[in-house]
Parts: sequence; C-alpha cells; structure tokens
Amino acid sequence: MAPAPAADAAPVDDAGAPVRAGTGDAGAPRAASRAERRRRAPAPETLNDASRDAALAEIDASLLDAVARDLSLGPPTFLARGQRGVVFAAVVAAGGAAGRRVVLKLARCRKRSRDGRPVGDAAGTAAAANEAAWLARCNGVGVGPELIAVRGGAVTMAFAEGPTIGAWLEALAAGDGAVARTVLADLLGQCRRLDAAAVDKREMHRCSRHVVVSAAAGTCTLLDFERCATSAKPQNVTGIAQYLTSAWASAQLARAAVAVDVPAARAACGRYKADRADAAFRALGTALGLVGGGGGGA
Repeated sequence: MAPAPAADAAPVDDAGAPVRAGTGDAGAPRAASRAERRRRAPAPETLNDASRDAALAEIDASLLDAVARDLSLGPPTFLARGQRGVVFAAVVAAGGAAGRRVVLKLARCRKRSRDGRPVGDAAGTAAAANEAAWLARCNGVGVGPELIAVRGGAVTMAFAEGPTIGAWLEALAAGDGAVARTVLADLLGQCRRLDAAAVDKREMHRCSRHVVVSAAAGTCTLLDFERCATSAKPQNVTGIAQYLTSAWASAQLARAAVAVDVPAARAACGRYKADRADAAFRALGTALGLVGGGGGGA
C-alpha cells in the first residue's frame, strides 16, 4: 500500500504531476477569491475606522477643507481608499444646489511636511487634472458623473447613486430581465459613444467596480477616468461584451432570463472591430440578450 501523502505535500494531478498554484482545482478557490474581490467594492458602512484613519493620513487635509469651503459643502464623509486616491462624499449645504450629493476624489500624498503632515505635490495635481480633463471630455458625450470642479489634487463630481455593476448582477433575480436589458443597453450605448469619440477607457472588460447602476432609472454611470487614452481603435464596446460574456456574468444574467449567446457575441465583436458598423453593433446587442442593442449609438 502506498504511504499517505504528508499533510503539507504539494497537490498533484491524476497523473501525479504537481499542480501549480493558481491552476486546476487546487487553484480554483484562490481564483474565485480574486474574482470575488474584483466584483465587490466595499460599501461605505463596511469600511472600518482603521481604513478611514489610514486614508486621512495620506491626503492633504487643508485641500479637503478648502474644497469644502469653496463649494459650500457640509462635513465630508470618507467613502473609499484606492491605489491613487481617497474618496469622500459630501452634501452641498448652501446656495441653489443645496442638498445635492457630491464626491471629492483627492490624490494620495507622497510628500510630508517637516512636522509629518501629508502635503500635495505636482504628481497629485497632475493626476487630478488628467482625470478632470478626461471626465470633461466624456461628459461631452453623455458619459460619467458630471464634473463640478478641480482644484490642486482634488476632483469634485456628482455623486452616482446605486450599487456597482458587479453587486447588481449578483443580486439579479427571476423577473428582473426587462430592467436588466434596459440597464445594459444603456451601458452598451455609452461604450459605443466613447468608441465614436476615440476614447478608450481601458477597463471595461473588468468593470465590476467601475460602473454604478441606477436600476430605477434604467441607466448606468461609469466611474474612474484616470486611465483613459485616445485611441484609433478603442475597445469599450468589445470590452463590456467580454465582461458580460464571462462565465460568471452570463450566469447572473441567465438567472434573470437574459440569455447571452457567447459564440454569437464573439462573432459580432469581430465584425464590430472590423467596421464599427451599426449592423455589427445591433448584432452584438442581440447576442447579449438585449434585443437589438440600443442605448444610444454613435
């Protein structure tokens, strides 16, 4: 009888060959965990005090105060901390826009003053200016939250209400098919307008945390524009198609009776890449189960 493998022995396949980490069945839980993290952005109420304190230690607090004062905002509330920035929400407290919710995105500071306080730098200012410029350009074709202001390393924009698209897809249920088709047709149309404007957002194929859904309005809001680039061959439409034809996303849509024809969608993407024609775009919408694409073409 062969001896039992040691508890810490490396996993092997049926032929006795070692299985590399992250591949095969042994790697499936890890891959699933990564996919889960990509799909879900933490809700503001789940962010703990340590996260907030760490974020506050990486921003120029004087800039946050100055922006709040300029725009007559109430006290900003910490929302999230990303790789490049820290995000706050606030409510306009006075003037004609009183009661409106806004988002302030501040660049994380790399420099410190002599007393240890984080201070803004040229890199943060350039990053904010870059994102504001791209957001303004995308606003011009009806994409993204409205740009309100940019000052130093801070960008202020309208607050987008709703869950991320990853969380929304995960919550779909039987009977949600009509609203799902309306929302995704709107998203597909926004991606086409970006393509027509020669703007490549460069992340639509992994957009779980970069799109917010307003199911009641049947619309989406795209977020995070700092990675945009001008391109003669933008991939926003094909990127969102790649996302929606993934095994995970198509399974969520199937639960709401939205049938995604993956081979047909891939074929339509190939035709769309070749000529960007209306017929190819409509064929893609049909293959994605949206009945004719829709959502505001070029």
